[in-house]
Amino acid sequence: MDVDTGKRFPLRILLAEDNAINQQVLFRLLQRHGYTADVVSNGLEALNAASRQSYDVCLMDCFMPEMDGLEATRHIRQRIHPCPVIVAVTAAALEEEKKACLQAGMHMYIAKPIRAEQLMRTLYKCWQVKTREINIESLQQEILSAPSSHFNYY
Repeated sequence: MDVDTGKRFPLRILLAEDNAINQQVLFRLLQRHGYTADVVSNGLEALNAASRQSYDVCLMDCFMPEMDGLEATRHIRQRIHPCPVIVAVTAAALEEEKKACLQAGMHMYIAKPIRAEQLMRTLYKCWQVKTREINIESLQQEILSAPSSHFNYY
């Protein structure tokens, strides 16, 4: 994938991350591949942003102040239609955390530290959902059936 990836597979992205360094790292990874993102620092800001503008993807940190990513996801899934593909972005990589993310309504899961190829594979799957090449339900089944060692590949 290269700087034209964002042109070939366009997505409107919301990045919800409370850590300034993680925000910069993810934002720069996105920029290097031709994407841009609106950046917010907590779940409440993510909910407000998603209420004001339509996004294809929300990269959602799970543990943030004010409103965590799990709670923000529940609200977004209830209130925002069409709902963006919500990707859990977290350092927690245990089976229980993965299930908690999916039970909250997150569609996909990637573990920190984020690698460029991992992020681009995830965004490509989001683009496939957007263009209806794959449906979100089959993607979630794929994630639920994957062994824990494979989480960070989705």
